[in-house]
Amino acid sequence: MRELSILEKVLLFAGSLVSVGGVCWLLYYRHKPAGLLEPTGQWCAFVSLLGLLIFCYAMRFAGVARKSNWSPQRCQWIPATPFFMLIALFAVKSSMRAAIPVLISSGILTGILCRRLAYPDLRAEEAYRDKGQLHVFPK
Repeated sequence: MRELSILEKVLLFAGSLVSVGGVCWLLYYRHKPAGLLEPTGQWCAFVSLLGLLIFCYAMRFAGVARKSNWSPQRCQWIPATPFFMLIALFAVKSSMRAAIPVLISSGILTGILCRRLAYPDLRAEEAYRDKGQLHVFPK
């Protein structure tokens, strides 16, 4: 992964702000949609904004991971931790507990995408392979 330019950093920041604002607005919007078409449209908008948030967040962390020489495992789990902190906040309020599975999957997807952006030529099996040889009986 190459170093991001100033314009790309500004666009990632703007994309993060827009997506966080849109996701919060859709979560706290109290209009009860009628029929099938309106809730389907709201769900599609929510998933699109969440996807933009995940991409911007993973791209930003992938740049930090490459600069700091993080391991692939660390590169996968550090970007997911803020999502897991949000899960604890959402679990306190009973009306927001329905969003917990979405946050869990978003955290996992952010970590996987960050690892793929930071280490594009590394497969998932190779990311967790130990540097030493595995033996049934130690030598």
